[in-house]
Amino acid sequence: MTVDPRQLGVGSQRQRELVEVTMVLAAPSGAVAFEAEERALQILLGVGLLVVGLFVLHALGTWLANRDPQPQLAARNRSPS
Repeated sequence: MTVDPRQLGVGSQRQRELVEVTMVLAAPSGAVAFEAEERALQILLGVGLLVVGLFVLHALGTWLANRDPQPQLAARNRSPS
């Protein structure tokens, strides 16, 4: 991506050169962009695995609740003293 310093409203030649140097130093190289893309894919894969894990855990909990229900305790009736 090349930015023309004149588009940024920079007037003098020296200011244009400084803008160009700043833009060159701020621009990521090809390796950085590839690593960022790879990291993004890793994050998406991790989030996907978490969602699948939560789905399996929910299904297992539902299955266990239906298989072995816990009895409801009766409420205690206290007589006034």
